[in-house]
Parts: sequence; C-alpha cells; structure tokens
Amino acid sequence: MQRKFGYSFIVLLFVMCSVRLQAQQIIKGDSKTPKTYTEKEVLDPDYGIKKYDKLNFMTGGDSVRNGPKGYACQGWFEDNYTSGKILHRGFYVDGQLKIYKNYYDNGQLEREFKITDLKRATMKIFFKDGKPKADIEYYDGSTLKEQDYYSNGQLKYAEEHTKNMECLIQLNSFAEDGKPQSLFELTDKKKKLYYKKEFNENNTIKEEGPMRYSSDILDYVKEGTWKFYDENGNFKSTDNYVNGQGGNSN
Repeated sequence: MQRKFGYSFIVLLFVMCSVRLQAQQIIKGDSKTPKTYTEKEVLDPDYGIKKYDKLNFMTGGDSVRNGPKGYACQGWFEDNYTSGKILHRGFYVDGQLKIYKNYYDNGQLEREFKITDLKRATMKIFFKDGKPKADIEYYDGSTLKEQDYYSNGQLKYAEEHTKNMECLIQLNSFAEDGKPQSLFELTDKKKKLYYKKEFNENNTIKEEGPMRYSSDILDYVKEGTWKFYDENGNFKSTDNYVNGQGGNSN
C-alpha cells in the first residue's frame, strides 16, 4: 500500500507542477499529419463533447491514447478543429487524462476537468454561450456531487452522496421554471431513511412519504405512511407500507 500511495503522490505532484509551468511543449495530434475535426463530428447535442471520456479514468474511461511514436501519451497534447481553432488540450500520464479542457468551435470553453487530490476531481461543463451546464465532483471514480442546469440558468438536477460514498444525501429534480418535480432527501443517515415528494406537471403535490434503502435488493423502498393527492394537489388518501408493500388504505 505504501508503494502504491507513493507512486500516486509523485504522479499528482508531477501533474500539478506541470500545470503551473507556462512554457510547456504541446504536441498537436497523434501523428505527423494530425487529424482535425468539425464540431458536428465531436459534439453530442445533449451531452456535449464526450470524445475524451474514454481516456478519463475518473469518469469510467479505460482507454489509452498513444503518441506520435506509438507509445502512451505523456504530457500535453492538443487537438484542433478544421478551422484551426482549438478543440482539446489535455495533460496525459500513461495515456490517460489527468487535466483537460474542451472547446466549442466558437472558442467558448465546453468543459474543464482537473484532479484536486489523490482521489478527488472536478468537472465543469458549459453551454455554447458560456452559461454553466453541469458542475460535478468525483471521488475515487464515482460521482460524489452533481448539479445540472437548464440553459436559462435554473437548477435542473441535484445529486449528492456522503464523502465516503456510503449513502445518498439528496436526489432532486426541477422544472425549467425552478419548481420541484421530485425531491428525495436523507432524513436519518444511520438508518438510511429518506423522505420523497413527487409533483404533478402543474407543480401540485402528487404523493409523499418516507423511504428506506434496502440492502437486500440494493434499492429504495417505501416504508411507513404515504399520502396521495389528486391532480389539483388536494389530499386523496393514505397507504401504509412495509418493505415496499402497501397495506391498509384510508
């Protein structure tokens, strides 16, 4: 374990020191005649520029990028659009990304990824006009915290886990006008109890009640008294649940 930590620490220091140096040699492409790209080739209309995710171990990538001589990339590499504008600039260690930025063809930053310590990293993603699209924190390869936004700046989705990734803290979604669609939040960490609220399309309450994480099925189940409402948000009935199974209704 000591040897593994020592190597990781040295890699981290190497990466962080390299970022601070301004006079870095940047290698463009992977060959003597590097390929360039159009934005249509690399940009997913929903998820952005995902081309480099496979080279990022923190986001689940397990691929390796080779350099001009056929060996795994080490140091800074850069890719460009056919227009000559920059598409990607990243720092590679053993062929995998440690720090990088992707850009739209208009020059706007599309996303920025960087490691912050041996197990943590952050990703910031932007719309083409520069407004924030997503803000993500990773821990040991898993998503610790994520916030997604609509193009108007309203929060769309919020997910957060405890620092040790032991349990979920919140999982909430919102409409484009900022009103909640679904709220799921931790109420008792020790017992892994939650409270959930679901809303109708007209923003009125649809149902609400407690839930519990079941280690037997590795999922969340209704537990206790749930309240149900009509489409106008008027109280309709209750039902009692035990391990996800409904009981007596009123």
